Amino acid sequence: QSLLELLKNSMAAVVQRHPGAPPPVQIQITDMSNHVSLDIIDEGTGIRAHDMNSIFRIGHTSSSKRWDRLEEQQSYAAVRSPLSSLGVGLTVAKLQTLHFGGSLDIDNHGDRPGCTARLALPTDDTILEQLP
Repeated sequence: QSLLELLKNSMAAVVQRHPGAPPPVQIQITDMSNHVSLDIIDEGTGIRAHDMNSIFRIGHTSSSKRWDRLEEQQSYAAVRSPLSSLGVGLTVAKLQTLHFGGSLDIDNHGDRPGCTARLALPTDDTILEQLP
């Protein structure tokens, strides 16, 4: 679920920045001694500096127009993307990753557009879920 959310966000950012012919989203997998690291690297819109500290906060969305069901629901047909701008995707991804002993970080590229999301999960199958 976490990987799906990261890929969805990455692909949406790339298409937003490059509407004609978007460059591919890259996935680099590194197998370390005690964990596997997946880097999702894109050339999308990146994360605005003032949003960087709140991207994992519940209800945070980078959309300029927040979802308002009464305003946008004009008929029984779907009138908005069902997978964006709710402000829960990255929060849930981070919580799920932490629950299984992993980590999730997202950083902008310093010298070029886009960002990299790093999802690290332990490979030790004796580690139990991190229950509260």
